[in-house]
Amino acid sequence: MKQKAIMTLLALMIVSLTLGVALAQPTVEVSPKVAKPGESVIITGAGVASSSIIIEVSNTRATLESFNITTDSAGEYEVKYQLPDDAPIDIYTVRISTEDESAETTFMVSHMTQQQVANNIKTMVMEAKKRAETALIEARKEGHVVPLEIRVKYSQGLAELDNAANAIQIQNYVSAQGTLQNAMNLFREVVEYTFGDDVVQPINAEQLKRRLQEKIDQLKRQYHEINAAVEKLNQNGLNVETLQRELETLRVRIGEAQSLLDEGNITEAAQRIEQTQQVVTQRLASLRQRQAEITKRLAERYKTALETRVQAYINTFQLLQAVRPVQSALALQELATLRQRLTVSGTAIENGNLVTALQEMKSTEYRLKRLSDTVNGPYTSRLLSRIDELTASLDKSTGIDIVKIETEIENTQDELNDYLRRSPPQGNTDGSTTQKPRG
Repeated sequence: MKQKAIMTLLALMIVSLTLGVALAQPTVEVSPKVAKPGESVIITGAGVASSSIIIEVSNTRATLESFNITTDSAGEYEVKYQLPDDAPIDIYTVRISTEDESAETTFMVSHMTQQQVANNIKTMVMEAKKRAETALIEARKEGHVVPLEIRVKYSQGLAELDNAANAIQIQNYVSAQGTLQNAMNLFREVVEYTFGDDVVQPINAEQLKRRLQEKIDQLKRQYHEINAAVEKLNQNGLNVETLQRELETLRVRIGEAQSLLDEGNITEAAQRIEQTQQVVTQRLASLRQRQAEITKRLAERYKTALETRVQAYINTFQLLQAVRPVQSALALQELATLRQRLTVSGTAIENGNLVTALQEMKSTEYRLKRLSDTVNGPYTSRLLSRIDELTASLDKSTGIDIVKIETEIENTQDELNDYLRRSPPQGNTDGSTTQKPRG
């Protein structure tokens, strides 16, 4: 009886959770996304099973119709909505409402086909872009300094145009039109901006050409800077295929700007330079972020290599305690301190304080080298030096090389440990002890 009650309670909880999810996520879709007056659209979606949903259809002028439907046992619904023959050309919104939640989507009413809508949007995109570019070019010709805020609006408009192009590609024409409107508003602000008296002294064509050539030369220098940075990232094992493709596009753009300037087409050259400068700025920002990532990665590898060396020294001095008790105790105390400093370095790396982390690790490495001087005997010193060399090379290696190096470190450590176990100290006249390899 108790088990049955528990099962009933669980069933109620599952139903409750299911209803909660459904209530939180009502959906609505309309097909097609573009319809002509007099045609019908299909409204589909999901809500709570066998529940009432209010559907409201409106355009930018008014609410056209509101009606109730009931979802089926699976919570789904489908409604055919007939557009009037005189339905105005507009953006229409379909909104559904449940007891607690709502959702909406849009579609377009137009006399054009979807392909015609796409072509019309494309034409509007190109016209808007041309007007904005012309406004900026004319302003510069008149000697005006274009403020940063206007240049930013122009760049944002270009970004919105890219978004519109993507929406057109997936046939989401309603989204494309909304995005295009954003671009149009931004470009309108560029075109309608009133320049003050900030007119600079007019320059002749030769002066303008020299200035543009200076900008192209700067772009070339920046290109080589980016190329060198990408190559460094590639050498450190990062996937830079996307960056390399973007670099090739950048190289082509710079070449086109140079060709336009050489041909005397100053207006188009200036326009191409402006576009390329925006791309360069974006790529430099991206590279700085990637370089920060690789620097952090290298710092982490450096820390791991030092941790390996510290552990190797700990193993060695633990074995030396029998023959060098005082020196080994001091060394192990120092190694405990160095291990703690590496922990601090790790925290600094995680917090992005790479300079502090590297300073700590450099100091740790120096103190490790000093520790090797406390071990007497050329044989043990040689083995310790070999361990140092191998662990130091870890942060410069990748892939299978790391496995080989780690294996060699283990073998060298085993050789050192075996020697220390087999070679008891021998007395010297000065009271010290010296270890000699057997055989």
